[in-house]
Amino acid sequence: MGKIYDLGKMRERSAEYNILIEDTKEALKEMGDELFDMAVNLALEMVWKEWSDEQAAGTEIVFTENMLLECGDNNVATLVNLIETIEQTIKMLKPSQH
Repeated sequence: MGKIYDLGKMRERSAEYNILIEDTKEALKEMGDELFDMAVNLALEMVWKEWSDEQAAGTEIVFTENMLLECGDNNVATLVNLIETIEQTIKMLKPSQH
């Protein structure tokens, strides 16, 4: 005994699934960006406070994950590790092939 499948509806669901995957990846990227900002702020308020206070107003610095990992603050390192996990998760999320 066979069953009839509406392939049009199946394609629509697949398209919606792929949209949700992309939305999820974008939300995770935004979370990673927010966590990065939080990690920088924590470092600037504790381990880099003296250095930060000495910088002239308007000074622009490009911080990297490596700089944060090496700052010596375990909380900052924990956030950076979470960011790396999020980045790996983003890479692993794949659209449907159907």
